[in-house]
Amino acid sequence: MAQSAETRVLLDRITQMERQVQDLSRKAYNTGGYVPGDTTTVGGGAGGGMTPDMLTRLQALETQLRDLTGQVERANFQAAQANGNLEKLKSDLELRLTQLEQGHSAAAQTMDNPSDQSATNNDTAAADDTAASPEELYNNAYAAMQKKEYTTAEKGFRDFLANNAEHKLAPNAQYWLGESYFARANYKAASAVFAESYQKYPKANKAPDSLLKLGLSLSEQKRTKDACTVLRQLTKEYPSASGTIATRTENELKKLKCQ
Repeated sequence: MAQSAETRVLLDRITQMERQVQDLSRKAYNTGGYVPGDTTTVGGGAGGGMTPDMLTRLQALETQLRDLTGQVERANFQAAQANGNLEKLKSDLELRLTQLEQGHSAAAQTMDNPSDQSATNNDTAAADDTAASPEELYNNAYAAMQKKEYTTAEKGFRDFLANNAEHKLAPNAQYWLGESYFARANYKAASAVFAESYQKYPKANKAPDSLLKLGLSLSEQKRTKDACTVLRQLTKEYPSASGTIATRTENELKKLKCQ
């Protein structure tokens, strides 16, 4: 969006300058830049000459037009390149998320059957979870996160999201689920969850946070180019993000030497 706005400004300037060139050329054609007895006109003769001053102005305008046209072409190229990189990154992360979920499912299926007593305890816990409200599920998971019980928090947020994807707390739950991986240095899983968080809830308060943590997760994986793409997207899409996010994003862009 920011790139499009910049391009529109450049196009408006080009349109204005083209009008100036047309007006100047029309004036030179109509008047010839000719003053009876004046031998300084270029081209000579009424209706066919141009004063040196008019010629200089016309040449300057043409030079500026060429420069602005070049800027528009570069801006369009950079925008297309950025969009292509972001789409590729989204596809890659979606694939990784699918693989991650499949891995969890396979692991669950290969676990040994628990003892009768454990099964009884699990059934009781499941019943408690079923009776809990969405807010209680979220608060329990968040409390575990605060205690740095990241595995418990992960399960809690996943349970919440499984049945409350449209709840007002869902964007926060998705973000904190990603944080539960990030805190354990599982950056591949974290990047997949943060990408999904941004895709599902782009208008949520946590959307800028998710993009920032996605960029940091990619950076930790040495995927510098992808990290730069995400962080630049953050600055363009959320220019009013909180000072903390903006500062950390700027610092990370400098650290990664993003162009």
